[in-house]
Amino acid sequence: SMDGWWTWSQDEIIYVKAPEDELAQEVGPGSQPDFIGQSLVFLTSDDRILMKMPRDVSAPAIAIYEAQVDERLALTGSPLEDSLAIMVHSDDGIQLYELDPDGQVLTPGVSIPPNGENTFPRISRHPTATRYLVSAMGGPAPGLSTIDAESGATLNLSETPTVDAAFTSPGSDILMLTV
Repeated sequence: SMDGWWTWSQDEIIYVKAPEDELAQEVGPGSQPDFIGQSLVFLTSDDRILMKMPRDVSAPAIAIYEAQVDERLALTGSPLEDSLAIMVHSDDGIQLYELDPDGQVLTPGVSIPPNGENTFPRISRHPTATRYLVSAMGGPAPGLSTIDAESGATLNLSETPTVDAAFTSPGSDILMLTV
């Protein structure tokens, strides 16, 4: 987090570590943990429910967004920890939504290409604009693209297979890892 907290998952168990603690605390089962403000957000192990709880684990987790039947979710927090992006994978493809800290949808769903067959691409949010980098190693749009989360406008930046990319802190440059 921006103030020194750490979270990760290992073997489908989520851990959180406060800056003043020597050891991490086990939170429980889940995946893709991240921070939004003073809260920890993560997906259930089946990638169908977005959960939220105080990052100090002082209260139980509550569901703030649920996938429909036959949908899977992927999650990423914003650099300023004030919103998060959720990718919803269904038979119709992958839709990207921006959510507020309580799981309410802020932007209309925009279609993004998969990373290969039925795999989520990597996404990274711009620090101030509702724009995302979409990185893919394969699939219909390999490489690196930007997508506006409100209009759905897409700009292809590179066709080189891209493992991951992120905006720099001011948002003026991009760091990318290619193969």
